[in-house]
Amino acid sequence: MPRKPWAESGAIFRTSSYKASTGQSVHRHSHGYIALIRTGGYREISVDGSFVSRRGVAIVHPAWHEHSTSFGARASLVLDVPIGEHLPYRVAALSDYRLRQACTLRCRHDLLDLIETHGEPLQPLPVPGRVAEMMAELRYAPDSRIDELAEVLKVSVEHASREFRRHTGFSPTGFRGEFRLRQALAGLRKGGAQIDVADECGFSDQSHLSRVLKAATGLVASRLQASDLFKNPPQYRS
Repeated sequence: MPRKPWAESGAIFRTSSYKASTGQSVHRHSHGYIALIRTGGYREISVDGSFVSRRGVAIVHPAWHEHSTSFGARASLVLDVPIGEHLPYRVAALSDYRLRQACTLRCRHDLLDLIETHGEPLQPLPVPGRVAEMMAELRYAPDSRIDELAEVLKVSVEHASREFRRHTGFSPTGFRGEFRLRQALAGLRKGGAQIDVADECGFSDQSHLSRVLKAATGLVASRLQASDLFKNPPQYRS
């Protein structure tokens, strides 16, 4: 994945080029960033859904957002913009005119304003009703048991898990775990005590929380909370 500065000194962009029909397995970034597609396109899968993105689409990723990507039949050029603010995940399409305008900006806040004002929100690919029901339960009632959900949907646990993974890219347990992780990161970011965050987010204890955070971010809860990764983005410069 070759990377080089996008514009002249002081540019907020950095470019990433990808070969056609390639992909990136599930990964995270320690900082929030915007991916703005200049050419080509790809499909991005996360617990937020499966999005098919093309030229002009901007994807705002919070820090530690887990996702995978599959690139299309054409090579893709993606402009990366680091952001320090913790912003919610969103996918929006810009017109060619607004894309050209975006590529001239020298302030990430101006780019965020452009996306907010002129971006057309995109929706994830639809999933079957049973899968959508499971997604809602695991997202908003994280203590729900998989076998109970399968019983309500009148299918076996194996069938429910298989269908869920086929349409979301996640196992039901992995899907629920990602939302618990997000809740924990939000609680720590707000300064919550680790023992309270662990209890509120459904972890068995503080040590369980730290193990999950270590696996996802490389840092235990105390190190993560003391770091500046929640706030300070890398500065891309030519």
